Amino acid sequence: MQLKDTNVNDEMQIISLDTVSDKYAFRLQEMGLREGSVIRVVQNAVFGGKVITSSAARYALDGKTAREIEVELVK
Repeated sequence: MQLKDTNVNDEMQIISLDTVSDKYAFRLQEMGLREGSVIRVVQNAVFGGKVITSSAARYALDGKTAREIEVELVK
């Protein structure tokens, strides 16, 4: 499932950043958003973007990036 398809308060684990361009994937990893990271959607943004939390940090991702991040729901 893509991050763009998730709902507010969904908790997910990132399973792949393979389709994200190299420069954006590097920046996401610098921010701590790596494969295996657990994130939660706190807000839907305009044009398909998402506001997410990871640990104590909050990040706003644009719609294009949200379409390229593969996640799975945490049970």
